[in-house]
Amino acid sequence: MSGYGICFNEWLFDERIKSELALLIYISSLGAKNGFCVATNKHFADKFNVSEATISRQISKLEKLNLISVIYDKIGSVITKRSISLVLIGYAQIEIWENYKKQINSIEQKDKQ
Repeated sequence: MSGYGICFNEWLFDERIKSELALLIYISSLGAKNGFCVATNKHFADKFNVSEATISRQISKLEKLNLISVIYDKIGSVITKRSISLVLIGYAQIEIWENYKKQINSIEQKDKQ
């Protein structure tokens, strides 16, 4: 698997998310290009060799801690799509994220050559 994820120092040393840190970084990696990811709980569960229920709990926890935002597209009560994005607070984090996206785009352009 190739790709790049971002990990803010606040995340690295946050005792509340030790079990969720790898998932959070993977979400940042999947969302690097578009700003969000649409991976399913099954996808995450397969990648991390855990149950879908574990992933569901971890995503809920990250959302409650305001580290991610989850948006559901629904038809009636049926969820048709879920978008997960990082919640970036503060100008410094936004600036870092913009620089990160530029670097990813630059690397992708070099890979195409």
